[in-house]
Amino acid sequence: MLSSVLIEGLIYAIMVLGVFITFRILDFPDLTVDGSFATGACVAAFCIINGVDMYFTLIAVLFAGVLAGVFTALLHTLLKIPNLLAGIITMTMLYSINTRINSGKSYEPFTEAYKDNMIVYAVSNKIISFLNQFGITFDESIVGSVGMFIFFLIFVFYIKLLIDIFFRTDLGISLGALGSNEQMILSQGMNPNTLKIIGVGLSNGLVALSGALYAEFMGSANIQSGQGIIVIGLAAVMIGEFVIRSNKIWLITIGVVIGSIIYKGIVYLGINYGYKIGFGPNDLKLITGLLIIIIIMLSYAKKQKKGTKTLVSKNSMPSFKDKIIPAGVRKVLKETGAFISRSVDLFIDKTYKFWFGTLYLVFVYFPFKMLYTATKEGMGFLFYIILAAFILSQVLIVLFIKKGNIFSSNKSIKKYNSAGVNKRSEVLSDNNLERDHSDDILVLENIDKSFFEGTPDEKHVLKGLSLTIKKGDFITIIGSNGAGKSTLFNVIAGTYKASRGKILYKNRNITKMKEYLKAHFIGRIFQNPLLGTSGEMALEDNMILCRKKGFKLPVISLNKEIRKDFANHVSRLNMGLENRLSDNVGLFSGGQRQALTLLMTALSHPELVLLDEHTAALDPDNSNRVMDLTLKLREEYGLTMMMITHNMQHAIKYGNRLLMMDNGEIILDISGEEKKNLTVEALMEKFKAIRKDEITDEKLLLAR
Repeated sequence: MLSSVLIEGLIYAIMVLGVFITFRILDFPDLTVDGSFATGACVAAFCIINGVDMYFTLIAVLFAGVLAGVFTALLHTLLKIPNLLAGIITMTMLYSINTRINSGKSYEPFTEAYKDNMIVYAVSNKIISFLNQFGITFDESIVGSVGMFIFFLIFVFYIKLLIDIFFRTDLGISLGALGSNEQMILSQGMNPNTLKIIGVGLSNGLVALSGALYAEFMGSANIQSGQGIIVIGLAAVMIGEFVIRSNKIWLITIGVVIGSIIYKGIVYLGINYGYKIGFGPNDLKLITGLLIIIIIMLSYAKKQKKGTKTLVSKNSMPSFKDKIIPAGVRKVLKETGAFISRSVDLFIDKTYKFWFGTLYLVFVYFPFKMLYTATKEGMGFLFYIILAAFILSQVLIVLFIKKGNIFSSNKSIKKYNSAGVNKRSEVLSDNNLERDHSDDILVLENIDKSFFEGTPDEKHVLKGLSLTIKKGDFITIIGSNGAGKSTLFNVIAGTYKASRGKILYKNRNITKMKEYLKAHFIGRIFQNPLLGTSGEMALEDNMILCRKKGFKLPVISLNKEIRKDFANHVSRLNMGLENRLSDNVGLFSGGQRQALTLLMTALSHPELVLLDEHTAALDPDNSNRVMDLTLKLREEYGLTMMMITHNMQHAIKYGNRLLMMDNGEIILDISGEEKKNLTVEALMEKFKAIRKDEITDEKLLLAR
């Protein structure tokens, strides 16, 4: 029975890795897996019974699982259905689909005649034959289990390695950032919906593959086999995280695989020995639920203990572990761990192209080669279609790898410059040709923004606002709460769509452009320092995302030279972060994270930077440091900036131009000598002269 626990644990590990991707990396609770697990089993059964090659069976299973995940993601992203509900809908639909695949039967057994067409048995027998050539033999009673165990061990290791490599690539890092901080993904010019589709599709592909292998191992396909699989996956993920805690993906996935095996072991003990305390086979789900509760309680206790240890360490009191493990041994263990970590990273960096090449062989070369052989004789027309498709696929792969800039912002911007209201003739209408636009970065023309339009709760926030921002401007914006300052930034950045009016970027109409596309040339720093970085990712991973805005390719850009370059950039912050590139950003202070966000934004060379009260949430010391860094980076990179502030002294001191907003309108626009000679009292008098009223906003008055 030990072999059964190990084999089933390894089979389930593939499913658990899929659940780990959605629940832990994407933060996307996906219940589709209860259906896609059974889909994998049913598709495998259909292919096996109909004599489909075992290799194509796995391809079909993966495709079916990915399709189910993509459907769930599309329900969520296109129809705005909550992710939990989207997963439930797909899971419910898959029950009927799986029944149809199984020819209306809920259970499809595999007879002995089908074993030669099942990859589990075919490969296991080849492994045993290979070992026999070297004189390695096994008892007849366990020979089948040994072959299967070796097969699944190798197969799971291969999948785990591919996942480790994928999440070291720029695209994989983007998926990690999406789960931690979706706003950061938008700010880096990536479409979060596209990343969700990729991640959820990949997850369900793995789940379906696990379901197919489980069906082959059990000798039957059952449409009920996926029932409760999400709970099993979550339990295994939690066990793995409890056993191994790390921010290294290769260690995390090891923990997930171990968690799957431990879970199956616990279930085995519960089923076979639980009767001693009153548990029976029907109590399996009860055991699983209790197990999850226990793991959560232990994890919480571990975190509490860690917090207590931090407090103790501040008083220089040795912990229990420090007392029983000599300092020399602890040092050796730490150095050994660091060496192993560096070695694994180096191995992945040097060999990832080879492992991705194996995927090319699996999904492109071998399928086309087999189709070529099958259609070469007697199917001339179909043969030429397949040959043309193969050649086209190779061309597309080369373009995808060599021409990654097909996802660049220029193409997206041109899209908004070609038809309808976006034609250049309209952009340059209203006698605009008579003005010199060469220095105009952004032009807002009669922008209105209303919320809840056409309802009794309609609120008119921006009212016919027009503004021209020139290259090199540093515009400070001041106004009371509710004046429309943040709404103005949201309209410029694309978070909100203007109700009326036009926004022109270098004579291109970008009024309706999506936020992630505008982010290619507009950077934004929020008041909340947590919004600009991903706290659950290392500093170097955060910085890799800002090297080039837009969709990221599955390539590993991070290497020794890049790390050195990052360290040089970060050292300019004078915060010691150059020695903490591998540390999670969540360990940094708010001031450090805001400074890092500023640096990352500057390194992406935006045309315009929006500073939305970016020092307001910081203590006075960090506020001054971040403001000094803002001025330094603006000068070094020649950035055009707009800064919202409630501090009238800052509004006057900084920048070459000051705007005062009130009730959705720009009531003051001061620049040049007038701004240089401006005082807080004079600014308040100007407001009173225009509005016939006093400034009453406490934040403005207190910040004088």
